Amino acid sequence: MAQQEIEEAKKPEGDQPDAAKEMLLEQQADPEAQDQAEQSVRSYVGQRLGEFIEEMDNTFDGVEAWVLSQSEDRRASLNQGGYFDFLGARLEQELLNLAGGATPLMSALVGELHNANDFSARSTPNISLFMAGGPRSGLKYGAWYVRDAVDGLLGDKWSEILTLAANGSEQFIPALHLLGIPTLDFNPAELTATLQQASEDYLATVGTQKEEVKEADQAGTDSSKQQELEQASKDEMVEEQSKPKEAMA
Repeated sequence: MAQQEIEEAKKPEGDQPDAAKEMLLEQQADPEAQDQAEQSVRSYVGQRLGEFIEEMDNTFDGVEAWVLSQSEDRRASLNQGGYFDFLGARLEQELLNLAGGATPLMSALVGELHNANDFSARSTPNISLFMAGGPRSGLKYGAWYVRDAVDGLLGDKWSEILTLAANGSEQFIPALHLLGIPTLDFNPAELTATLQQASEDYLATVGTQKEEVKEADQAGTDSSKQQELEQASKDEMVEEQSKPKEAMA
């Protein structure tokens, strides 16, 4: 018996299964435990994404209300495809930032959101219709896609998540957040403020561009008038020179 223990101790450390591998093997040997762990993970993913949809609706309400509250001239600059493209792209980037970068789950959600934003920006005439067909619908489709395909999206990491969910443990929750599920401390009001400020910056840029175009047009008009005056002066000189001179007395 002692000899056997010595032989076991001599085995390379890499040959010794770590705790996570042992737990995974136990789960695989117990289908009921495997199903329970998977159910826990999927339940949390669905619940958290459902909450996130509601939280983001508050953000979308805030942005839409802000646009509608602007003056007629400012709304005219906002109710067009250029702004919709800008807003959609900024929203997508903010969601990736929220998840800490291009994580597998948030990237999948943003991919669906991008498709909806891109289509809506080219087919809607005002902010309300854009928000309905783009951000609101796209976020829901993206969240449902992640919810239903979470195992495939995570690939090899799926088994690791299930291991962390073994025996009713909630250790898988922080790991899911690192992989792109929005955290519980997400603040919709902060995102609303960020998108509103970005929209203000957009209006400032558009206003500057319009002023530059106006100045260029004015310069072109002034130049054209100057050319007309110069040409008229030349014509007048030619006309004077072409008149017959009076005979000298």
